[in-house]
Formats: sequence, C-alpha cells, structure tokens
Amino acid sequence: MKKSIYNIEKEYLQLADQIQEAEGELTPEIEQALMINQDELTRKAVNYALVIKDLTAQSDQIKAEIVRLNALKKSRDNAILWLKTTVGDAMKLYGIEKVDGEFLTLSFRRSQALAVDPDIDIEEVFKNDPTIVKETRSLALDKAEITRRLKSGINIVGFEMQENQSLQIK
Repeated sequence: MKKSIYNIEKEYLQLADQIQEAEGELTPEIEQALMINQDELTRKAVNYALVIKDLTAQSDQIKAEIVRLNALKKSRDNAILWLKTTVGDAMKLYGIEKVDGEFLTLSFRRSQALAVDPDIDIEEVFKNDPTIVKETRSLALDKAEITRRLKSGINIVGFEMQENQSLQIK
C-alpha cells in the first residue's frame, strides 16, 4: 500500500507516542517501524520534489509564452493602429466619409472628449469653482461634471469639448 506524506507523518507521530509510553525505550519493532517510515518519507519527498520541479518548469514555460504572446499582440496592435491611421488620413484627405466594400464598410464615428489645457492649475480651478474638483488625497478634476457643464453651454476656462473621429470597420 502506498502512503501519502500525511499518512507517513501520522504513523511517525503514533510511533513517537509509543516511544513516550515505553518511557523512551526503543523496542525492536518500534526501531524497525521508524526505519521503514524514514525510508518511505525519503522516497515520497524525492517524488514530490520531482513533481515540484516539473510543475515549476511548466510554469516558467507558460510565463515565457505569455511574454512572447504579449509582444506579438503589441506588434499586431501597432500594425492595426498604423493601418487605420493611414486609411483614415487618406479618407479625410479626399473628403470621403464612407467606403462600401463587398464584404465590409469603412466609416468614421464621431465622438466628443474633454480636452484639458495641460498648463491648468487645479488649485486655481478649485478656488474658482470647488464643485468641479474632487477632494481625494489630492485634488482631482471631476471630468464628468466639467463635461456636463460644457455640453450645457457653460464656459470653463482651460477646458473644451473636442470633436474626434475614429475609423470604424464593419
């Protein structure tokens, strides 16, 4: 019968109890059981260590593959960005809003984004209008509130809504 390390440890503790009950005297039976127990533990420990080494090697291979795939993904993402920018710029140059192909359509999607003057002093904005600044550990702009106000027609110095176009391929 094969024993797990848990069972080997359990047997060892039982043998230790027997030795204590015998007031430290080792009988030939206890001595034999201790030797078998140590041999079994050594074999099991080595087998466990081999499994640990194998799993560690597999984990290292997976980590290396993740790094390789991340680099491959970044390369593909950069190629996509370059291609979309190139075709989008060409469409804008010729004033083309939509291209209908046999299998797909290219068009621009319009969106708005909050443009913030990089030289703006948040502390100064806070002094002028504390409702558009969140108080956290440090002052941070409440961009949702600023966007809401700009869209409703309220002018806020250092902020504007910026029109964006992104190429959509469907």
